[in-house]
Amino acid sequence: MKKAKRTAAILTVLLLTLATAQATAQARWSLMQAISQQLAFSANKANASSVVIGMPAVTSIKAEFWLSERNADGYYNKVYTWPEKRVSGRILNFSGTAPAKPGKTYRLYTKATASDASGASETVIEYVQSTY
Repeated sequence: MKKAKRTAAILTVLLLTLATAQATAQARWSLMQAISQQLAFSANKANASSVVIGMPAVTSIKAEFWLSERNADGYYNKVYTWPEKRVSGRILNFSGTAPAKPGKTYRLYTKATASDASGASETVIEYVQSTY
């Protein structure tokens, strides 16, 4: 548990550094600064993590996370959903596990909504894909 928290803290610092360095580049979104995701496997489990960073004006973030498995037709079916997570502030950290099968390809989806004090909001969906 301590290692996971330390890893999340290091990842957050690295993302903030990267996001600050990219601030001069053209913004991809108006309220969302970055979404970084990782998907790894071990012992028939998918180990998922996501860090959502809002722009400096963001006051809250809510996010949904789900795991989809690729079927024989090449389509992705949702196989696991984690509870929605909310934070007051501009950084949201998530980690969770789900059952996984060797030889299958998975996508971890993050659907995040960032809001500012004026009531403006922006929703972004990102995914990362990996094969076990």
